Order: sequence, then structure tokens, then C-alpha cells
Amino acid sequence: MPSTEAFQPIHPIAPWGTAEQVTDGQLARFAELIYRRAGIRVSPQKKTLLSNRLRRRLRETGIKDFEHYYQHLAKLRPDDPEWDAFLQEITTHETYLFRDEAQWRWFCREFLAEVSGKAALASGSDEAASPQRPKSTPQLTFLKKPPAGFAPGRTGNRFRSLRIWSAACSTGDEAITAACCVAAHLPNLAQWDVRILGTDIGVGAIEQAQSGVFGERAMHLVPPHYRQQFFTKAKDANVWQARPILMNLVSFRQHNLLDPLHEPPFDLVFLKNVLIYFDTASKKTVVENVRRVIRPGGYLVAGAAEGVSDLVKDYVRLQPWLFRRPPDPDA
Repeated sequence: MPSTEAFQPIHPIAPWGTAEQVTDGQLARFAELIYRRAGIRVSPQKKTLLSNRLRRRLRETGIKDFEHYYQHLAKLRPDDPEWDAFLQEITTHETYLFRDEAQWRWFCREFLAEVSGKAALASGSDEAASPQRPKSTPQLTFLKKPPAGFAPGRTGNRFRSLRIWSAACSTGDEAITAACCVAAHLPNLAQWDVRILGTDIGVGAIEQAQSGVFGERAMHLVPPHYRQQFFTKAKDANVWQARPILMNLVSFRQHNLLDPLHEPPFDLVFLKNVLIYFDTASKKTVVENVRRVIRPGGYLVAGAAEGVSDLVKDYVRLQPWLFRRPPDPDA
């Protein structure tokens, strides 16, 4: 997920050729081009920052100035690698695992307990539906330590299904966090069909997510027992590799949120720290595309300050960041 700052200040880059700063006219044309492609609005106040970001692309491509780069970009197909590189420049990907602790506490303690409880009732099982809750909750103590040797397979009864979508997943931190929680908290995981899908508009971000490799900065909130159980520390670098126990639960692919996602319904969708990029019209399109793939009774987790409430008025608001689609009356 991109951070809430669409344009972070960067160190100035020496001009390439005759390019110094976009003119007002060029800014308007780039802004319109970006909006048509990705639904992202670039305000006139971002003139200097956009110029700095564009200079990076001039240096990478060898194109001499902003005008020629605009003409080049406008002729390219949306799936051209240069479009991906350009969009990566104008959005940032500051994210890390277990970001927003309160949301993950709810996910582990309430959502997964509800999911496992319903499955137990449906199967006539008497397995425990809720994890034990401590009386106090210091940072991340809601995360249970997985049992030694825990390694769920992909076989067993398939009447239990869990589908989660991490929209605008960036480098996969959110999806992998969800996989950690599922692996640690969902009873009899081998009997479940768990699918956690991460999507992002950036091909480069998706490629990094598919690698399952995270630096120390991204890992700083991951508890030690989770690091030990679910990740492998590289011998020659300060990075961590997600183990197959997690990677088997997740998949990643490129997707533009302005386009419908053709997938079966999800039990839960994460849509965080991305709507701040969009204007009202684009935001409505994105939210409507997300709504279409949330099953009745399913949940939407959003950023608390992204203005989702007015777009999901028929949903039940449980927290400033949590919304539930009403179940079907006949269910």
C-alpha cells in the first residue's frame, strides 16, 4: 500500500538536457494523462515535486526534456513497462508488516474467531472457535505463538474457505501479515482453502511482493516468534524471506483499482492508504469495484481518514476503519 503522502520530497536531481521544471501547461497535460491512466489527481501545488520525479525518468530513458517525454508516454500502451516505472515515481510505497495494530488485533481476535466458529458450527465440530484473550494487551500480545513444527498442508476437507483481498498491496506487506495471522490463529489450517490475493497497479511492486523478501525496516513490528516460525534470515544480507507456509497462502498480480476485479467474492477486503490519491469521481469508481466483490456479511477494512463512510452507507460501520456488508436476510 502506498503511504498517505503521494509526493514525498526528494533530493534535487541535476537537470538532464534542457529540462528544469515543467511549465504550467505541461503540468496540466501530465496531470490529465496521469488521471486518465490511473485516476490519480496531481494538484498545481505539486509542480516542483512532479518536476523532480520526471527528471528521474528523463535520466533513465535518455529523453532530453519534459515535452518529448510527455509525447513518448502518451503514445505508449497502458501495459508498457515505462508506464509502470512512471507511476512508481509518482506514488510512494512506505509500508511494513503489522502496520495499524488495532486492525490486526481485530483481525486475529474477532474476524478469524468468527470465521472458525461458523465453520465449526457448519461441520458439527466442537473445536474452539475463539483464541484465548489475555486480560491486558501490550503491543502485539494478541499474536499467538504457533505450535512447534506447525506446517499446514494444502489438503483436507474443502468445505472451509477463506478469501481475502489486499487491494493496492504495494510490496505485499499487508498480505503477508494476513497470512501470518491466519497461519497462527486459524484452527486446523490444513482443512481450509485459504486464498489471500494482493493486487497493485505497479508491476515492480508486484514482482517484489512475489519474492516474499522484506528488509529490516519492513520487519520491525514482527514479533520474534513470528520471525522464527514464518521467516528465514538471509546469511549475507539484512533481509528476511517469507517461508512457504506463508507464500502458499498468498498470490499477487497487477490490477488497476479503476477496473473491476473479476474474482469470486471475498470474506474481507483491505483498502487502505490508497483512496487519498483519488478525486471524488475516481474514489466512487474504486469503492464500487470493491463493493462488487465483498460477499454478503463480508468486511471492508479502510483507512480511517479516507472518507469511505459516504460511499458505503448501506454497510454497517463498526469502527472508523471497519465496515460490514449486511448479510442476506435468507442466509
